Amino acid sequence: MAISTFEQGLAALQKRTTFVRIMIYAYIALWGLTILFSVAENAGAINLETMEPPLLTGAAAIVIGLAVLTMIVSIIVVGMWIHRAHANLKLAGIHDNATSPSWAVGWFFIPIANLFKPFQAMRELWTSSHGVSDRYGDEAGGPLPQWWGCWIVGNVLTSVSSRVSSLEGSTSKPVYSVVDIVGFLALIGAAWFLLKIVEGINSAQQSSLGIAKTFA
Repeated sequence: MAISTFEQGLAALQKRTTFVRIMIYAYIALWGLTILFSVAENAGAINLETMEPPLLTGAAAIVIGLAVLTMIVSIIVVGMWIHRAHANLKLAGIHDNATSPSWAVGWFFIPIANLFKPFQAMRELWTSSHGVSDRYGDEAGGPLPQWWGCWIVGNVLTSVSSRVSSLEGSTSKPVYSVVDIVGFLALIGAAWFLLKIVEGINSAQQSSLGIAKTFA
């Protein structure tokens, strides 16, 4: 029996959910270690500028490098997942979502619009996948508010930290270090809530979306 394009889309989403899960766990672990190294540097236990002590700072440099790489790969994997999940709604004949698969990803990279459009697109994805109403004024379902709140706070704080770090004078370092740590803690929280969203939407599409397609 031939597999339909819709069934292929669900299978692809299931695979991409697994990849997202792996990358988010790696992201959380590596950035958690990066934060610990940052705390150690603030406490004077290590110095990443002079690479003292060599063994510990060498390990820190490797972890930081892997953390950055994991972040880049995670952005790509999550973007592919979002595109596939939105495409599945189209294949299921659900047309009440206003955001296209491409723009659901693209809005993350558009200044100003990336402050609210990605949340709107993810909210549409959540409600349409679960078959619930999304009227104006309704509360966002699932962990969407927690995810977006952590995402905004994390990006604002890390941006502030980057600006403060460019100021001259050693007195600014303790300030931007603390702000940076809090910012990345928020981003780790955002990653965790995003994983819950991804798993929730995948589960909904594998079950209720398939039923909706059958009776469409």
